[in-house]
Amino acid sequence: MGADRTAASPAGLPDQSGRQAGEVASPDIVDAIRYLVDNSVKRRALPAVYPPWQTVYYHFAAWRRRGAIGFLRDQLRRQIRTGQGRCP
Repeated sequence: MGADRTAASPAGLPDQSGRQAGEVASPDIVDAIRYLVDNSVKRRALPAVYPPWQTVYYHFAAWRRRGAIGFLRDQLRRQIRTGQGRCP
């Protein structure tokens, strides 16, 4: 999963990672999306160690609209098939 999951600092001040209060690191979002896909859970059932489900869904929907989800899927498929000696 993600690296540092400490709570953000209050009053919009940067925390130890340099993020503002309420900001979420991209690795946290990716980890949450991977968790949802891998475990086939509803987004509202996302465990508390991940960002709020609304934040995760917002980023997932934006990435899907831009084609990033399909691109990542295709790259992973290509990498796996090539690793198995198959045609990508």
